[in-house]
Amino acid sequence: MIKGYDCPNCGVERTYKSIRSVKLFKDKNCRSCANSISNGGDGIKYNSNGERLCSSCATHPSGWNSYCNSCNVEKRKEYWNKKMRYDRYNITKKEYEDCLKKQNYTCFSCDSKDNLCVDHCHTTNKFRGILCKSCNTALGLLYDNTETLNKLILYLQTKTMKTI
Repeated sequence: MIKGYDCPNCGVERTYKSIRSVKLFKDKNCRSCANSISNGGDGIKYNSNGERLCSSCATHPSGWNSYCNSCNVEKRKEYWNKKMRYDRYNITKKEYEDCLKKQNYTCFSCDSKDNLCVDHCHTTNKFRGILCKSCNTALGLLYDNTETLNKLILYLQTKTMKTI
C-alpha cells in the first residue's frame, strides 16, 4: 500500500494500491466524507466492530461495497425488471404484460411457466414475443433459421421412426 494525500475534508491519511490512484484521487474526499449526509449521500453505517454496514439494510457487513450480497442481488433484479427488460428491446411495460396475458402467462412454444424471457429478432432487434429460456436459447443457437429448424424436425421424425 502507498501512502497518499490526506482527505481535503476530514484530514485522514489515505492509502492506495498504485501511484496512479494517488495522482487521480488526491483532490477528492475519502469514501466516508464522499458518502456523508452533508454531501448528499446516505451516510456510512458501522457496527460495533467497526465493520462497514450495507447502505440499504444496515445489518450485514459489506466490506468496500455499498450493499451486502443479498441487497445487491435485489437491486440488480429491480434494475433489470424496471429498466433493461423494456429499454433493451424498445417495448413498454404494457406491451410486455399484454403479450404475457395473450400467451396465458406461458411460453409461446412449450407452455412452460418457468424462466420466461423476451424473444427478439437478432437482425432488427424487434420484440417478437415471450418464450421460456430453453426455447429462446434453442432459437438463438439456430440463428433464427427456419430451414435449419425444418431439417432438424425432419431428422427427429426419421430417426425416431427408424429406432422403433
